Amino acid sequence: MKITIVRPNLNNFIKSLRDVGYTFEIAVADVLDNSISAEATQIDIHAIAKPELLFCMLDNGCGMTDSELVEAMRLATKNPDLRREKHDLGRFGLGLKTASFSQCMKLTLISKKNNEINIKQWDLEHISLQNEWELLTPEYSEYKYYPLVQNLENNQSGTLVIWEKFDRYEKESFAQRIDKLKKHLSLVFHRYVEGIPGAKKLKIFVNKSLLIPFNPFNTMNQFTREISTEKIKLFGSSIEITPYILPHHKNVSQQEWEEFGTEDGYIKSQGFYFYRGNRLLIYGTWWGLHKATDAHKLVRIKIDISND
Repeated sequence: MKITIVRPNLNNFIKSLRDVGYTFEIAVADVLDNSISAEATQIDIHAIAKPELLFCMLDNGCGMTDSELVEAMRLATKNPDLRREKHDLGRFGLGLKTASFSQCMKLTLISKKNNEINIKQWDLEHISLQNEWELLTPEYSEYKYYPLVQNLENNQSGTLVIWEKFDRYEKESFAQRIDKLKKHLSLVFHRYVEGIPGAKKLKIFVNKSLLIPFNPFNTMNQFTREISTEKIKLFGSSIEITPYILPHHKNVSQQEWEEFGTEDGYIKSQGFYFYRGNRLLIYGTWWGLHKATDAHKLVRIKIDISND
C-alpha cells in the first residue's frame, strides 16, 4: 500500500479555524474557563482600544512550567474522553486557541510557577509565512511593561493571556464590546462569583471594575416561584432540573423588570438554562421542544449536569 502524507495549507487552514462563530464575549468566557480549571480565585481583565487594541487577562491560578505551557498551546491537547477534575471546565483542549484565534492574530501566554516565569506565543502571520506550526518563545523583556505583567510577577503563581493584532474590530466600537463582555461574564459565571459550596468566591475585574453576579432566576425576590427539583439518572450521572417562574410585573420595580428581562427581552430569555459544572453554557432556548410565547415569558428552567 502506498502512503502519501498531505499536509494542509496552513494559510488557508488558519482562515477556516478563525471563522468558528465566536463573538468577543463568548471567546473571552472560553479563555476564562481555563482560569477556573487552574483554580484561580481572582481574574483581572485589561482591555483597551487605543493606541492599539489590546486584551490582557491575568489569573492567580496554579500557573504552568515551560513544558506545561507548550502543552497548553498545543491544539487538541486533551483527550475529550478522559474523566476531568470536578473544577475542570475544558473538554477538547481547543478552547483557548480557537477562541483566541477568532479574535486576534497573536496569542501570547506568560505563566508563573515554582518562582519561574515562562512565555510562549502563537503568531498566525508567522505560521502562514512559514507554513508550519512554529511555536515562538519571545524575549520576556519585550513584555515586562505590558499591563498586568507586574501583577503576575507579584503573584505566587498565575497565567497571563495577551491578545494582539486585532483585525476584526474597529476601535470606535470596542467600548461597547467591553460593556457587553461585563454583562456576559456576570451571567455565565454568576455561580462562581456568588460562591460555590466548598470553594472560594471568584472575583472578576474588568478594567479594575469588580463584576456583580447576575442570577437569571431572580432568586432574591420573594415572589419568584421555585418549583421542586427533579433528578434524572443517566449513565451513572445525575441531571437536576429546576423550574422557576419569575415575578409578575406588578411585583417588581421598573428597574428590576428591565434588568431581568435582559437586552433580549423576556420572550427570548424564557426556556432552558443549561449549566455544566456550574458554568452557564446555553440559555434562552426551548431546543424545539416548545414554542416561545408571551404566556410563558417568565418561565426559566435550570438544568444542571456535571462536567463528565
